[in-house]
Amino acid sequence: MLGPLTRIEKSLLQAHFRSVNYCQYNFVEHRILIYVPAC
Repeated sequence: MLGPLTRIEKSLLQAHFRSVNYCQYNFVEHRILIYVPAC
């Protein structure tokens, strides 16, 4: 981290992550949950 993020930067980052990577992230997480058994 370069330093503490401002509220605006955090909200923009979260919105960007949700809108762009939400489906891809869930897909990857789903595959991990399937192929890597929880201990």
